Amino acid sequence: MKPQTFIPFVLICITAASAFSQGQTGEVLVTGKGIRITAGDLMPRTKAVYDSVASSIAAARSQILSAYLAEQLLDTEAKARGISVEALEREALAKVPDPSAEVIQQVYDANRAALGNKPLAEIRQLIVDYLRREPEQTALQEQIDSLQKKYSVTLLKNVNAADIRPTDAIAKFGERQITY
Repeated sequence: MKPQTFIPFVLICITAASAFSQGQTGEVLVTGKGIRITAGDLMPRTKAVYDSVASSIAAARSQILSAYLAEQLLDTEAKARGISVEALEREALAKVPDPSAEVIQQVYDANRAALGNKPLAEIRQLIVDYLRREPEQTALQEQIDSLQKKYSVTLLKNVNAADIRPTDAIAKFGERQITY
């Protein structure tokens, strides 16, 4: 694609994505010099990106709300117990056992070439960290799930609702309401 056509193409894509994220899917996306471009006029790859914008934004909003609630729950529990959030997280991580020597050896044997044929003693901790990663994430999620029950977290409104306003309460835990 020539530089003279690439820049307008990028501007069209950005404008199209912006228009879509604002809910203007049936309207003309861009006009210029008598040309009207709609979503149907976009090339297949660009249209796929355009079509995925709304779901990407919705997923991001949901993830941000989940992360915010988790942060607030951990902070509330840590304050109630008189410890730091880091200490609370360490409690959950301490419940995850190290993998057995046999499992470490199996992973090492299966991946020796990819690990540059380095001796096991040199990369053992790397393997242990890898094998602990998923169980640690599970332990942290279980801790959050437990705190959600303890503090009676309730989702009041869908964070992706079309009619949501900044003053709307979207979640509640204990007596606290979280607004959009």
